[in-house]
Amino acid sequence: MFAKLNTEQLAIYTQIQEAVNNNGGMFFVYGHGGTGKTFLWNTIINGIRTEGKIVLAVASSGIASLLLPGGNPIQSIIEAIYPQFQLNYVKAEYLRQRAIVTPYNETVDILNETISSAIEANEQKYLSSDYISKSSTSAEANGPLYTTEFLNTLKFTGIPNHELTLKLGCVIMLIRNISQANGLCNGTRLIITQMHHNILEAVVISGSNIGDKVYIPRIIMPVQEGKWPFIMCRKQFPIKLSYAMTINKSQGQTLDLVGLFLPKPVFSHGQLYVALSRVSSVEGLKILILDDTGKNTNKTKNVVYKEIFDSIEINSNPER
Repeated sequence: MFAKLNTEQLAIYTQIQEAVNNNGGMFFVYGHGGTGKTFLWNTIINGIRTEGKIVLAVASSGIASLLLPGGNPIQSIIEAIYPQFQLNYVKAEYLRQRAIVTPYNETVDILNETISSAIEANEQKYLSSDYISKSSTSAEANGPLYTTEFLNTLKFTGIPNHELTLKLGCVIMLIRNISQANGLCNGTRLIITQMHHNILEAVVISGSNIGDKVYIPRIIMPVQEGKWPFIMCRKQFPIKLSYAMTINKSQGQTLDLVGLFLPKPVFSHGQLYVALSRVSSVEGLKILILDDTGKNTNKTKNVVYKEIFDSIEINSNPER
Protein backbone atom coordinates (compact mmCIF):
# COMPACT_ATOMS: atom_id res chain seq x y z
CA MET A 1 0.00 0.00 0.00
CA PHE A 2 2.86 2.37 0.84
CA ALA A 3 4.43 1.76 -2.58
CA LYS A 4 1.17 2.81 -4.29
CA LEU A 5 0.93 6.24 -2.62
CA ASN A 6 1.12 9.16 -5.03
CA THR A 7 3.19 12.27 -4.32
CA GLU A 8 0.50 14.13 -2.38
CA GLN A 9 -0.54 11.06 -0.39
CA LEU A 10 3.09 10.32 0.48
CA ALA A 11 3.58 13.87 1.77
CA ILE A 12 0.54 13.53 4.05
CA TYR A 13 1.60 10.05 5.20
CA THR A 14 5.09 11.29 6.10
CA GLN A 15 3.82 14.34 8.00
CA ILE A 16 1.38 12.32 10.09
CA GLN A 17 3.97 9.64 10.84
CA GLU A 18 6.34 12.35 12.09
CA ALA A 19 3.60 13.77 14.32
CA VAL A 20 2.86 10.33 15.79
CA ASN A 21 6.53 9.77 16.60
CA ASN A 22 7.06 13.25 18.08
CA ASN A 23 4.59 15.72 19.56
CA GLY A 24 1.31 14.61 18.01
CA GLY A 25 -1.00 16.83 16.01
CA MET A 26 -4.37 17.28 14.37
CA PHE A 27 -4.85 17.09 10.59
CA PHE A 28 -7.68 17.57 8.13
CA VAL A 29 -7.28 15.91 4.74
CA TYR A 30 -9.44 17.30 1.96
CA GLY A 31 -10.12 15.68 -1.39
CA HIS A 32 -12.95 15.06 -3.84
CA GLY A 33 -14.74 11.72 -4.01
CA GLY A 34 -12.63 8.99 -5.59
CA THR A 35 -9.25 10.65 -5.01
CA GLY A 36 -8.02 7.99 -2.58
CA LYS A 37 -8.73 9.37 0.90
CA THR A 38 -9.84 5.99 2.26
CA PHE A 39 -6.78 4.29 0.75
CA LEU A 40 -4.60 6.92 2.45
CA TRP A 41 -6.29 6.36 5.84
CA ASN A 42 -5.81 2.60 5.58
CA THR A 43 -2.14 3.00 4.67
CA ILE A 44 -1.55 5.34 7.63
CA ILE A 45 -3.40 3.05 10.05
CA ASN A 46 -1.57 -0.09 8.91
CA GLY A 47 1.77 1.71 8.88
CA ILE A 48 1.46 2.84 12.49
CA ARG A 49 0.17 -0.54 13.67
CA THR A 50 3.16 -2.34 12.12
CA GLU A 51 5.32 -0.33 14.54
CA GLY A 52 3.42 -1.84 17.48
CA LYS A 53 1.43 1.31 18.24
CA ILE A 54 -2.29 1.37 18.97
CA VAL A 55 -4.54 3.11 16.44
CA LEU A 56 -8.16 3.91 17.18
CA ALA A 57 -9.88 4.35 13.80
CA VAL A 58 -13.10 6.33 14.21
CA ALA A 59 -15.69 7.40 11.64
CA SER A 60 -18.83 9.51 11.91
CA SER A 61 -21.12 6.61 10.99
CA GLY A 62 -21.15 2.84 11.15
CA ILE A 63 -21.03 2.32 7.39
CA ALA A 64 -18.08 4.72 7.07
CA SER A 65 -16.20 2.91 9.84
CA LEU A 66 -16.35 -0.34 7.82
CA LEU A 67 -14.01 1.26 5.30
CA LEU A 68 -11.25 1.42 7.93
CA PRO A 69 -9.35 -1.59 9.35
CA GLY A 70 -10.74 -2.13 12.84
CA GLY A 71 -12.90 0.98 12.45
CA ASN A 72 -15.44 2.09 15.05
CA PRO A 73 -18.44 4.45 14.75
CA ILE A 74 -18.04 7.52 16.94
CA GLN A 75 -21.14 6.59 18.95
CA SER A 76 -19.49 3.42 20.27
CA ILE A 77 -16.52 5.48 21.45
CA ILE A 78 -18.78 7.96 23.24
CA GLU A 79 -20.56 5.11 25.01
CA ALA A 80 -17.19 3.77 26.17
CA ILE A 81 -15.97 7.09 27.54
CA TYR A 82 -18.86 8.69 29.40
CA PRO A 83 -19.74 7.41 32.90
CA GLN A 84 -23.50 7.45 32.25
CA PHE A 85 -22.91 4.64 29.74
CA GLN A 86 -21.25 2.41 32.35
CA LEU A 87 -17.58 2.82 31.53
CA ASN A 88 -15.81 -0.41 30.66
CA TYR A 89 -12.35 -0.38 32.23
CA VAL A 90 -10.64 -2.45 29.55
CA LYS A 91 -12.01 -0.29 26.74
CA ALA A 92 -11.20 2.89 28.63
CA GLU A 93 -7.59 1.76 29.13
CA TYR A 94 -7.38 1.01 25.41
CA LEU A 95 -8.58 4.54 24.63
CA ARG A 96 -6.05 6.03 27.03
CA GLN A 97 -3.20 4.38 25.12
CA ARG A 98 -4.48 5.45 21.71
CA ALA A 99 -2.13 6.79 19.03
CA ILE A 100 -4.81 8.40 16.86
CA VAL A 101 -8.19 9.13 17.69
CA THR A 102 -29.31 10.69 -3.07
CA PRO A 103 -29.54 13.84 -1.82
CA TYR A 104 -33.15 13.54 -0.52
CA ASN A 105 -34.34 10.96 2.00
CA GLU A 106 -38.02 11.32 1.02
CA THR A 107 -37.23 10.57 -2.63
CA VAL A 108 -35.17 7.53 -1.67
CA ASP A 109 -38.00 6.12 0.46
CA ILE A 110 -40.46 6.49 -2.43
CA LEU A 111 -38.05 4.79 -4.85
CA ASN A 112 -37.45 1.90 -2.45
CA GLU A 113 -41.17 1.30 -1.89
CA THR A 114 -41.91 1.53 -5.63
CA ILE A 115 -39.19 -0.92 -6.62
CA SER A 116 -40.16 -3.33 -3.84
CA SER A 117 -43.80 -3.40 -4.90
CA ALA A 118 -42.77 -4.13 -8.52
CA ILE A 119 -40.93 -7.36 -7.59
CA GLU A 120 -42.99 -10.51 -7.72
CA ALA A 121 -42.45 -12.51 -4.54
CA ASN A 122 -44.33 -13.58 -1.44
CA GLU A 123 -44.53 -10.54 0.79
CA GLN A 124 -44.79 -10.59 4.55
CA LYS A 125 -45.84 -7.78 6.85
CA TYR A 126 -44.18 -7.23 10.21
CA LEU A 127 -45.89 -5.02 12.80
CA SER A 128 -43.93 -3.43 15.61
CA SER A 129 -44.70 -3.53 19.32
CA ASP A 130 -44.95 0.09 20.54
CA TYR A 131 -45.20 1.27 24.11
CA ILE A 132 -44.24 4.18 26.37
CA SER A 133 -41.08 3.61 28.39
CA LYS A 134 -41.43 3.35 32.15
CA SER A 135 -38.69 5.97 32.41
CA SER A 136 -41.20 8.57 31.16
CA THR A 137 -42.13 10.33 34.40
CA SER A 138 -44.53 12.90 32.94
CA ALA A 139 -48.11 12.43 34.11
CA GLU A 140 -49.27 13.47 30.64
CA ALA A 141 -47.35 10.59 29.11
CA ASN A 142 -49.60 8.12 30.92
CA GLY A 143 -52.79 9.86 29.87
CA PRO A 144 -55.57 8.34 27.73
CA LEU A 145 -54.47 10.22 24.58
CA TYR A 146 -51.43 8.07 23.87
CA THR A 147 -52.98 4.74 23.00
CA THR A 148 -51.10 1.90 21.31
CA GLU A 149 -52.94 2.68 18.08
CA PHE A 150 -51.69 6.27 18.26
CA LEU A 151 -48.10 5.18 18.93
CA ASN A 152 -48.28 2.92 15.86
CA THR A 153 -48.89 5.96 13.63
CA LEU A 154 -45.76 7.82 14.75
CA LYS A 155 -42.77 8.02 12.41
CA PHE A 156 -39.27 9.01 13.48
CA THR A 157 -35.97 9.57 11.71
CA GLY A 158 -33.69 6.57 12.11
CA ILE A 159 -36.49 4.34 13.41
CA PRO A 160 -38.37 1.79 11.25
CA ASN A 161 -42.07 2.34 10.73
CA HIS A 162 -44.70 0.37 12.61
CA GLU A 163 -45.40 -1.71 9.51
CA LEU A 164 -42.63 -3.28 7.42
CA THR A 165 -43.52 -5.08 4.20
CA LEU A 166 -40.71 -7.42 3.11
CA LYS A 167 -40.17 -9.98 0.37
CA LEU A 168 -37.59 -12.67 -0.27
CA GLY A 169 -34.81 -11.15 -2.34
CA CYS A 170 -35.56 -7.56 -1.41
CA VAL A 171 -32.67 -5.22 -0.63
CA ILE A 172 -32.57 -3.71 2.86
CA MET A 173 -30.32 -1.42 4.87
CA LEU A 174 -29.57 -1.61 8.57
CA ILE A 175 -30.36 1.55 10.50
CA ARG A 176 -28.74 0.47 13.77
CA ASN A 177 -25.25 -0.71 14.77
CA ILE A 178 -25.73 -4.39 15.66
CA SER A 179 -22.30 -6.00 15.35
CA GLN A 180 -19.37 -3.91 14.16
CA ALA A 181 -17.05 -6.93 14.05
CA ASN A 182 -19.37 -8.66 11.57
CA GLY A 183 -19.92 -5.55 9.47
CA LEU A 184 -23.49 -5.07 10.74
CA CYS A 185 -23.84 -1.36 11.32
CA ASN A 186 -25.94 1.60 10.31
CA GLY A 187 -25.82 1.77 6.51
CA THR A 188 -24.91 -1.88 5.75
CA ARG A 189 -26.96 -3.18 2.83
CA LEU A 190 -28.21 -6.78 2.58
CA ILE A 191 -30.50 -9.08 0.61
CA ILE A 192 -33.14 -11.07 2.53
CA THR A 193 -32.91 -14.83 2.01
CA GLN A 194 -35.29 -16.12 4.71
CA MET A 195 -38.01 -14.54 6.84
CA HIS A 196 -39.24 -15.72 10.23
CA HIS A 197 -41.37 -14.12 12.92
CA ASN A 198 -38.57 -12.72 15.08
CA ILE A 199 -35.49 -13.07 12.90
CA LEU A 200 -34.41 -12.44 9.31
CA GLU A 201 -31.68 -14.24 7.39
CA ALA A 202 -29.79 -12.05 4.93
CA VAL A 203 -26.61 -11.84 2.87
CA VAL A 204 -24.35 -8.78 3.13
CA ILE A 205 -23.83 -6.92 -0.18
CA SER A 206 -21.79 -3.90 0.95
CA GLY A 207 -18.75 -3.12 3.08
CA SER A 208 -15.92 -5.50 3.91
CA ASN A 209 -18.13 -8.51 4.73
CA ILE A 210 -19.74 -9.01 1.32
CA GLY A 211 -21.20 -12.51 0.95
CA ASP A 212 -21.54 -13.23 4.67
CA LYS A 213 -24.80 -14.82 5.81
CA VAL A 214 -26.14 -13.03 8.88
CA TYR A 215 -29.20 -13.01 11.12
CA ILE A 216 -31.08 -9.86 12.12
CA PRO A 217 -33.32 -10.01 15.22
CA ARG A 218 -36.10 -7.70 16.31
CA ILE A 219 -34.72 -5.21 18.81
CA ILE A 220 -36.16 -2.53 21.09
CA MET A 221 -35.36 1.00 19.91
CA PRO A 222 -36.15 3.87 22.32
CA VAL A 223 -36.82 7.27 20.77
CA GLN A 224 -37.65 10.68 22.19
CA GLU A 225 -38.68 13.83 20.33
CA GLY A 226 -39.22 17.18 21.95
CA LYS A 227 -42.88 17.53 20.95
CA TRP A 228 -43.91 14.35 22.78
CA PRO A 229 -43.83 14.17 26.60
CA PHE A 230 -42.61 10.59 26.69
CA ILE A 231 -39.94 8.14 25.55
CA MET A 232 -41.43 5.64 23.14
CA CYS A 233 -40.04 2.16 22.63
CA ARG A 234 -40.53 0.36 19.32
CA LYS A 235 -39.67 -3.32 18.95
CA GLN A 236 -39.07 -3.99 15.28
CA PHE A 237 -36.42 -5.13 12.82
CA PRO A 238 -33.84 -2.30 12.58
CA ILE A 239 -34.03 -2.08 8.79
CA LYS A 240 -35.53 -0.19 5.87
CA LEU A 241 -35.84 -0.96 2.16
CA SER A 242 -32.75 0.11 0.24
CA TYR A 243 -32.88 -0.38 -3.52
CA ALA A 244 -31.82 3.24 -3.72
CA MET A 245 -29.54 5.21 -1.39
CA THR A 246 -28.69 8.82 -0.70
CA ILE A 247 -25.42 10.19 -2.03
CA ASN A 248 -24.11 10.52 1.52
CA LYS A 249 -24.67 6.79 2.13
CA SER A 250 -22.56 5.90 -0.93
CA GLN A 251 -19.30 6.93 0.74
CA GLY A 252 -16.34 4.76 -0.15
CA GLN A 253 -18.27 2.49 -2.53
CA THR A 254 -17.18 1.66 -6.07
CA LEU A 255 -19.96 0.26 -8.27
CA ASP A 256 -20.15 -1.12 -11.81
CA LEU A 257 -23.60 0.31 -12.48
CA VAL A 258 -25.02 3.54 -11.08
CA GLY A 259 -28.37 5.19 -11.76
CA LEU A 260 -28.48 8.78 -10.50
CA PHE A 261 -31.91 10.38 -9.96
CA LEU A 262 -31.90 14.18 -9.68
CA PRO A 263 -35.44 15.53 -9.16
CA LYS A 264 -33.77 18.88 -8.41
CA PRO A 265 -30.18 20.21 -8.50
CA VAL A 266 -27.61 19.18 -5.90
CA PHE A 267 -24.49 21.17 -5.28
CA SER A 268 -23.90 21.11 -1.54
CA HIS A 269 -20.56 19.65 -0.36
CA GLY A 270 -19.73 18.37 -3.84
CA GLN A 271 -22.60 15.87 -3.84
CA LEU A 272 -22.90 15.68 -7.62
CA TYR A 273 -19.19 14.95 -8.00
CA VAL A 274 -19.32 12.28 -5.30
CA ALA A 275 -22.30 10.56 -6.95
CA LEU A 276 -20.62 10.52 -10.36
CA SER A 277 -17.35 9.19 -8.94
CA ARG A 278 -18.99 6.05 -7.48
CA VAL A 279 -19.13 4.32 -10.87
CA SER A 280 -16.06 2.66 -12.42
CA SER A 281 -16.84 3.55 -16.05
CA VAL A 282 -18.87 6.05 -18.07
CA GLU A 283 -20.76 3.17 -19.68
CA GLY A 284 -22.09 2.13 -16.28
CA LEU A 285 -23.62 5.52 -15.50
CA LYS A 286 -27.21 6.61 -16.22
CA ILE A 287 -28.66 9.93 -15.02
CA LEU A 288 -32.32 10.97 -14.86
CA ILE A 289 -32.72 14.74 -14.43
CA LEU A 290 -36.02 16.58 -13.98
CA ASP A 291 -36.58 20.30 -14.60
CA ASP A 292 -38.77 22.64 -12.53
CA THR A 293 -41.93 21.31 -14.21
CA GLY A 294 -41.05 17.65 -13.58
CA LYS A 295 -40.12 16.89 -17.19
CA ASN A 296 -36.97 15.10 -18.31
CA THR A 297 -33.99 17.30 -19.17
CA ASN A 298 -30.28 16.86 -19.91
CA LYS A 299 -28.99 19.74 -17.78
CA THR A 300 -28.55 20.37 -14.06
CA LYS A 301 -27.12 23.31 -12.17
CA ASN A 302 -23.63 23.08 -10.72
CA VAL A 303 -23.11 26.18 -8.59
CA VAL A 304 -19.50 27.29 -8.10
CA TYR A 305 -17.65 30.49 -7.31
CA LYS A 306 -16.46 31.88 -10.66
CA GLU A 307 -13.48 33.46 -8.89
CA ILE A 308 -11.78 30.07 -8.65
CA PHE A 309 -11.24 30.11 -12.42
CA ASP A 310 -9.33 33.40 -12.36
CA SER A 311 -5.99 31.73 -11.67
CA ILE A 312 -6.50 28.79 -14.03
CA GLU A 313 -4.67 28.88 -17.35
CA ILE A 314 -6.98 27.72 -20.15
CA ASN A 315 -5.39 24.98 -22.26
CA SER A 316 -5.79 25.54 -26.00
CA ASN A 317 -5.85 21.84 -26.79
CA PRO A 318 -9.47 21.14 -27.91
CA GLU A 319 -9.22 17.50 -26.82
CA ARG A 320 -8.86 18.70 -23.22
